[in-house]
Amino acid sequence: DTVREYLADLLESQPEPLDVFSIHVYGNTTGKNEVGGLGHDDFLRIRIHAVRAARAPLFIGELGQTDPHFQQDGQALWTRSAIDLLDAEGVSLIALWVWHFPWQDKDFNIPNGAAQPQLMERVRQFNDTYADTETGNE
Repeated sequence: DTVREYLADLLESQPEPLDVFSIHVYGNTTGKNEVGGLGHDDFLRIRIHAVRAARAPLFIGELGQTDPHFQQDGQALWTRSAIDLLDAEGVSLIALWVWHFPWQDKDFNIPNGAAQPQLMERVRQFNDTYADTETGNE
């Protein structure tokens, strides 16, 4: 697909009365996305802007990192960068990929919070901004 074809399909995939978009986001700092050859951050940003233009909230239903995967990148550089981008763009609900299927250990699984301290701290900061964690109203 071209970028325009992809965005048209994305917007058409959430017909009325559905009023929330959910997308999955996986990426890395160096690769290009199959759609339009854009960097992963640029591809994420144009999807955010398209959904915003449709006047709908956006939920990032899965957020994960590809090469280097979490197992090889203890700093989770791209994922933290993606959270920064999502925060700057005003996306207030995201979910890290946390289902632990044994066959994904080498790719997407985060072994535990202690293995990714910088990522867990960034998630905490994001939650402090968008979730009412003191009263439990999230």
